[in-house]
Amino acid sequence: MKLNGYSQIEKITSRMFRKSGGFKPSAFAKHTKIAGVRFSDVMFHTLGLLFIFLAFSVNTYAQRPGSPGSTSFPGSPGGFGNTNSSPQQRDSSGFDAPRDTSTVLYFYDNDFKTRRIIDTIGQVQRYNPVFLQEYGYYHLGNLGSPHRQLVYQPRLRKGVDMGFHHYDLYLKKADQLRFFNTSHPHTKLTYTAGGNQEDALTNAVFTQNINSTTNIAIDYKRIVHAGGYQNQRTRHTSIGASGWYRSRNDSYYGLAGWSSNRIKQQNNGGILDVDDLEDDDFTGARPLIPVTLAGTAQTEYDHDEFTYSHYLNLWRKAGKPIAKDTLIADSLGKRKPVFKKTRKIPTPKLGTGLSHHFRYQKEQVKFFDTNPTPDTDEDFYGIFKTNERGIRHFINLKKIENRFGAFLYLGENDAFSFQPALSHAFVILDQEPEESLMQELRVSGKLSTSIADVLNVEAYGHYELGANLGDYLLRSEASLRVGKLGLLEGQLLQHQYEPNLIQRRLFVSQEMVWETDFKKTNETNFMVKYSLPNLSLSETAQLHLSGGIQNHLINNLIYYDTSALPVQEEALKNIFQIFIRADVQMWKFRAENRFVFQQTDKTNQIGLKLPSFWSQHSVFFQDNLFKGAALVKLGVDIRSNTSFRADDWQIVTGQFYNQNVIKFGVYPVVDGFLDFKVNRFRAFFKMENISQAILQRTLIVAPNYPTRDMAFRFGLSWVFID
Repeated sequence: MKLNGYSQIEKITSRMFRKSGGFKPSAFAKHTKIAGVRFSDVMFHTLGLLFIFLAFSVNTYAQRPGSPGSTSFPGSPGGFGNTNSSPQQRDSSGFDAPRDTSTVLYFYDNDFKTRRIIDTIGQVQRYNPVFLQEYGYYHLGNLGSPHRQLVYQPRLRKGVDMGFHHYDLYLKKADQLRFFNTSHPHTKLTYTAGGNQEDALTNAVFTQNINSTTNIAIDYKRIVHAGGYQNQRTRHTSIGASGWYRSRNDSYYGLAGWSSNRIKQQNNGGILDVDDLEDDDFTGARPLIPVTLAGTAQTEYDHDEFTYSHYLNLWRKAGKPIAKDTLIADSLGKRKPVFKKTRKIPTPKLGTGLSHHFRYQKEQVKFFDTNPTPDTDEDFYGIFKTNERGIRHFINLKKIENRFGAFLYLGENDAFSFQPALSHAFVILDQEPEESLMQELRVSGKLSTSIADVLNVEAYGHYELGANLGDYLLRSEASLRVGKLGLLEGQLLQHQYEPNLIQRRLFVSQEMVWETDFKKTNETNFMVKYSLPNLSLSETAQLHLSGGIQNHLINNLIYYDTSALPVQEEALKNIFQIFIRADVQMWKFRAENRFVFQQTDKTNQIGLKLPSFWSQHSVFFQDNLFKGAALVKLGVDIRSNTSFRADDWQIVTGQFYNQNVIKFGVYPVVDGFLDFKVNRFRAFFKMENISQAILQRTLIVAPNYPTRDMAFRFGLSWVFID
């Protein structure tokens, strides 16, 4: 057997098909024995490549020191408040069906629909969660820094909300944990690094079925960033663990999940003078630019959850097993596949029965500054400076929740389902210096039906009876497949919710800064989307086109004014959006384009500050090299929006607030990249923010918060099976 190819396996596979007329596991075992080929040989090949990879990365790791919302609801397929994703992540090209690198399946503890892990070449390159979203976001210039919406999307709420959401995209929350089902151990390692020793993101995922009834998984992520300017150090650590058990007769499912998130953010209050960015003395020496705070201000945010879900199938359905002999194909799909013998792994399947969901949540935010009177600006903290000796803002929330429900699934492929539930939670709040105990009581229900897999309708609703009495959410979704004409989708959302804890009351250094009596906010959100089937323009040209409209009506909007104080605007706000997606392929050139036109009425003058236009593009050349052994992409990513008065950042409360001083101009951000993959190995080389070198100016994302200059970045990712 050759170590530089699969020629021997190809001959064996071809021989089996010729003699047997098709694939048979016994024939495969027989011929591998005769030819003397073992999977250990293939593993030796893989380990050889791994050794080269490790040798290459020794110096990289030696440079490291010491050597990730929206509330999700059951069963939502997408759109507003996308389930198990916070918010909706950008998908792949419309006409580019990514190939799996394995047959690893996963599902969620509130949605048993199985999905396959898909590793596309673009996923590794788009390493930053802020820029991986379907709709536009921006952050304060550094990986791991607070983020903000550019395109308005509603944040769904249920129960008591602390109001600290500007790190949500970096978190691993319990309802986003994946529960895997695999016939072989699966490991994925990803590492990306920038231009200095403290600019790195590491992610590792491991899962294995211990036997046919039990699986465990671990998902770890670490972000380390020193920042482009002084006193911006960021350190995020997130870890999630999941495991599930099924009885052999599928009458019982038990799913346990644990997630822990630690965020530490140093705050510099922004640079003192933006004119320093054009000073030749600071060219290539951004850390020397003076900043407002001397490094004594820090934000710490912890988010921990533990969940356990029970499902008792009183009248059950048999889950469809994965085939006994599973095909593990090369991710490029060019070579002959390698067949691997595996066990039968049944997929989970609900019929009719009862459920119980337990959740323990601890959420804590702390800001402190031991030097609240900076020499650069004695009035920097304003009304938030309640103590000359130091500033401290502390909130600790603990929640113990139980949800009791029932489920009914009928018809082939679960054509009809109904899931009512009753939830109760104790909420223990320590909003220093006051403590309080609240109780949540919520009734909810979900109904879905499908007609011949052509028309799909789903509805969800809940109503609060305890704390936040009167809050409710009603959501309906529908999709209609009109044959060769495409897919029509629609969604309607009606949502009423109480002000969050920070909007309602704030203490700083144990002194009350505000206490409000706001009304509930009411939102009505409407969306219609139409997707055309792939259009063949010629033998070498294709077009995928989709688009639609969204409309958001907001009554009693709460926002933070130019003094960073919460205010309520009783006038009705209307945000109308047109969104278009156009993916074009011409020969080996491709362009993936997304556009959003956003009419915001008077929201640019008061309340919400949003650009009227946002777009995101990826233009690249893609081709297979070395007889299909490698896939290479060379191109640019572009993000752009029209000018608007971007909100400023208040470090004490951890909230964005209005400013009417600076209006930021148009600045298209351009990143150049080279991606390639060989089998299950992926790598990219990227030059970020080429715009800065071309335009000879620096993008300011919030007053006195510039982005980083043009910088080089690279990343590696490898999937290991067995």
